[in-house]
Amino acid sequence: MAGTKRPRKAYRPRGAFVPMMRCTRNDLALELRLAIELLIAEPSPDAYNQLSTMLFAMGKAKRFVERRSMIADFRAKAATDDGSYPLFGGAHT
Repeated sequence: MAGTKRPRKAYRPRGAFVPMMRCTRNDLALELRLAIELLIAEPSPDAYNQLSTMLFAMGKAKRFVERRSMIADFRAKAATDDGSYPLFGGAHT
């Protein structure tokens, strides 16, 4: 019966979780909603540019967080006892 269990997942250290304050999150959500409503009500290049800039900044922040966690994972894997780099397979010289 013990042979049918799935193996445990390897430990992956994660970055510290810093929650966004509720008032900040609500302010940003309101600002985004108003920008969308402005674009719908009065389509203009300025309204489109404002919304595009906000969405780009959100995507950039998300990619930054993902990249930071990938770097932390790589550093954790690279710090093995045998001095090997797991991504390149084998000991380095």
